[in-house]
Amino acid sequence: MNLIQDFDGIIFDFDGTLYDNHGIAKELIKARPFDMFTMLAERKTRAQLRGQYFGSESQYRKAYVNCLSKKSILPKSKVEKWYFEVFMGSLVKILPIKFKARPRINEIFDYLKSKGKKIVVLSDYNLVAQRMTALGISTKNVDFMHSSEDLGGLKPAKEIFLKVSQEMGLPPQRILVIGDREDTDGLGAFYSKMKFIQIKTVKTKNCPQNGEYPLMSWDEFTKFVFSSEK
Repeated sequence: MNLIQDFDGIIFDFDGTLYDNHGIAKELIKARPFDMFTMLAERKTRAQLRGQYFGSESQYRKAYVNCLSKKSILPKSKVEKWYFEVFMGSLVKILPIKFKARPRINEIFDYLKSKGKKIVVLSDYNLVAQRMTALGISTKNVDFMHSSEDLGGLKPAKEIFLKVSQEMGLPPQRILVIGDREDTDGLGAFYSKMKFIQIKTVKTKNCPQNGEYPLMSWDEFTKFVFSSEK
């Protein structure tokens, strides 16, 4: 893996990468116990739609509404209100109480920006800026913040990553993706010809590294970033 200085743009995943989200599903259910079955249906909906690209946010949202309504007791007319106000609203409230941003993340963003790098935060879930702020992660150095939903689908659809590449004004080969999941962030990077670093968490599968991309703890990644000074 080249040094950070050899890339012009960095795409950061959010959940699991910029903070350790282990146990978040349990915390959401504790906060909204009467919504437990709808939350479980929401997870099944995402699993069914994973990797699909629908062409636009409105088309993705239509597919999401139809799927979640079928898997839950919510009528289609109430799905989006539940998602944004109940589900995502609860998540924004829980984050600063139960979770912490990764150490030195704001310092890393400051450093990358000082080196002229373009920075994107790309999450599968919405309200990215609000969730970053809730965790105390500064948005001042972030060029673009997106949920993959906004871009028309869910990771690892390559169209989502290529849209971000186009927005950054950079060829995919000059972009590095940082994420905790091989099956979403990693495959998206692979499909779109970007480089990938996987952040190791408690949920990372214990399997031998295949050498195709680095697997790093957050501390190791931090050292990797600042090694560009040497």
